[in-house]
Amino acid sequence: MENLHKKFVQLGRQKFKLTNEMLHILPEIYESGIYKKFASTIVEYAGKFGGIPRSTVEKRLRIEKHLYDKPKLKEAIKTVGLNKVAMVVTLATPENEGALAYKIGNMSKPAVQTLSKELRQKNAEGLSGDMICEAKPEKIKLELDEEMTFLFLKLKKKWGGNMSNREVMGMILGRVVEAEFARKNRKTEMESVPTAMAGSSTGENSTKERGCGETAKPKAETRYVSAHKRWEELGDGKCKYPGCNKPAEVFHHRDRFSQSRSHESIIALCHDHHEFMHNGLVDEQNWRLDVRGQVDERADIMYRKCRQKMTL
Repeated sequence: MENLHKKFVQLGRQKFKLTNEMLHILPEIYESGIYKKFASTIVEYAGKFGGIPRSTVEKRLRIEKHLYDKPKLKEAIKTVGLNKVAMVVTLATPENEGALAYKIGNMSKPAVQTLSKELRQKNAEGLSGDMICEAKPEKIKLELDEEMTFLFLKLKKKWGGNMSNREVMGMILGRVVEAEFARKNRKTEMESVPTAMAGSSTGENSTKERGCGETAKPKAETRYVSAHKRWEELGDGKCKYPGCNKPAEVFHHRDRFSQSRSHESIIALCHDHHEFMHNGLVDEQNWRLDVRGQVDERADIMYRKCRQKMTL
């Protein structure tokens, strides 16, 4: 049974690769008119000989006009597929199209969608070069009834009467969010950093349990992040990338653990912005988005290889 599954997956990947290669040359077939010898329309031709649906054919022909001066992004159709390229093609320039093609090859579809959204926002705001990510946290006020106030003060006394109300609320929310994420994220995915609510060790390179390579050699410092540190970093349970309101899902070491052996720099992020960090899309010192950022950290390179295997 296992062998049948592996064979089916392998055949599926081969089909995916062949379809991408057909989509890569489809505009050339259309422009040359060769399809007219075998079918009345290019849609009929693509469906008859390639099993490609009408919507995909139309999308491929539609974006071709944006690819004439972006050869690397056009070539990327063969490896990353049409959909990812279509998300960024109208945002790419001849100067950054090579960097974009390189980065989206190791990013999940949701992360590319998020990148496309942020780049569109950048264009709408008339920004050029790097985009400064400005945090705009939403502030809320809560009114507690007598019962809620009683419970709140009881917890405050239990955890330490010298804590501020804000700190107590942060602890409460952190524990609730942690329990919820632990329930939803029993099954780990993607790469070595566990989900934000898992009470297990964290790190950039412990990949064996996720099927992405061999386990890193034991380090002098444990990869486990204490509960206190997790609660401290989780705060309201949202991703800490400026302007993002998605739930935090992973802990990211801004100073890579493989170099720092420390958890002091961890920050809670959603999966999409975690991918941003490991693909050189963000200058983590000043939160600037730059599609031409370099990927030179060893931990980032290992992460990208892991991500690439999982997106094949």
